[in-house]
Amino acid sequence: MKVLMATYQGERFLRQQLDSILEQSVQPMNLLISDDLSTDGTMEIIREYKNRYPGQIETMNHEQASGGAAANFLRLLSYVAENDDGREEYFLLSDQDDVWMPDKTEQLLKKMGEMESIFGKDTPILIHSDMKVAGTDLSEIHPSFFAYQHISPERTGLNQLLVQNPVTGGAVMFNRALLPYLKKTPKNCFMHDWWLALLASCFGKIGYVDRPLSLYRQHGDNTLGARSSRDVTQYAERLTEEKNRQVKENYRKMFAQASCLMELFPDQLAMEQKEIIRAFLRIPSGNLFTRAFLIKKYHFYKNTLAGTIAQCFTMGVRR
Repeated sequence: MKVLMATYQGERFLRQQLDSILEQSVQPMNLLISDDLSTDGTMEIIREYKNRYPGQIETMNHEQASGGAAANFLRLLSYVAENDDGREEYFLLSDQDDVWMPDKTEQLLKKMGEMESIFGKDTPILIHSDMKVAGTDLSEIHPSFFAYQHISPERTGLNQLLVQNPVTGGAVMFNRALLPYLKKTPKNCFMHDWWLALLASCFGKIGYVDRPLSLYRQHGDNTLGARSSRDVTQYAERLTEEKNRQVKENYRKMFAQASCLMELFPDQLAMEQKEIIRAFLRIPSGNLFTRAFLIKKYHFYKNTLAGTIAQCFTMGVRR
C-alpha cells in the first residue's frame, strides 16, 4: 500500500497525522508526500520522519507551486499513475491535518477485498469511509461526517455525482485498476476527490465503510471544511451578493469539470454516460423551466429536497 499525502504549511498538525499513518494495524505502509513549497516547518518535519523511517517515506520536489490543494493532489496522482512500477496494489489519500484510527487501512482493505471478489481486480474500485468531525484539539464535534453533512454515500450514479460529491479525499482508498485514468489531468476540477469519484463511477465501482475511520479536524484553515446540514443560514447566505458570486463560481467549476470528463475520455465513456453529461451541460444555458425539466428527467438531484429546489434557481449561470 502507498499513502499519497499533499502538504502545505502543515507544521501544526502534521506529526499527529504521520504518527497515525505509520502506526496502522496493517503494515508495511509507504508514503509519498508532495509538498507545495511550504515556508513553515513542514519540510523539516518530513525530513525528521524520513530519518526515523528510512526507506518508508518519499518526497516529490517541486520548483513551482501547484495552485492549491486540488492541484497538488492531482499532480501527485498523475505522477503515481505515470510512474507505476506494479508493486503497489492499493493507494490511500491523506490530508495533512486529520488523524487516522489505528485500523483504518485494515477496514478499507477488508472492504476492498469484498468488492474485488465480486467485480475482479481489473475493475477500478474506490472505497471511502465515514469520519468523526473533530475540533482543533480533536475533541468530537459530531460522531459522523456523513450525518453531519447529510451525505448519502450510496449515491454513486453519474447523474448524482455530477451535482454533488459524497467522497472526501482523506477517506479514500483505490486500487491499481484506477491508475490509468489518472494519467490525464483535467484542466478544470472542483476538487480532486470529486474528480476521483466521477472516474470511479464512470469506469468502475464505488464502495464505502459506514463507520468513522479517521478524525476530520476542523481548524479554520481547511480548504473546504465541514458544515452541518442543519445550518439553514447557508441557504439565506445565497441571497447575499458575495455568496451569490461564490455559488456562481462553484457552478462554473462544476460544469467545467463535467466538460473535462467528456473531453478527456470520449472513447471510454458509454453512450448513456455521454447523454447524461451532455444533458447536464445544457442546464446553465436554459431558462428556469428547462433547468427544472432536465434536472427531473435525468435525476440530477442533490441529497436534500431543499438543495435540489435551490439548484433549479441558481444553476442558471453561463460557463
